[in-house]
Amino acid sequence: LLWKKLLPAPVKAQGISADGGIAVAANYDDELAAWNEKGRELWQVPAMCEPHVMEKGDVACYHDDDAEPGVAFRVYAKDGSRKSEFPITDDILAFA
Repeated sequence: LLWKKLLPAPVKAQGISADGGIAVAANYDDELAAWNEKGRELWQVPAMCEPHVMEKGDVACYHDDDAEPGVAFRVYAKDGSRKSEFPITDDILAFA
């Protein structure tokens, strides 16, 4: 065990970067957080989604249910700032 983090609410979804440098988790209290490989929290934002860590460390936050109608996904930068948002008029069923 390298590290563990107890969250205040059940985990909805989690992800990890290919190099193991960033771990992210979204919980049912509308929190999305990221940690480095040593378990230090990097950032936290309000979001309930399915996080996907992309190649350069950005996080795509896919809204896989009606948590945020009208938004397919948001992209957060490595520092947790919001980079972009992709609005929709109909639900999308998968994100890759």
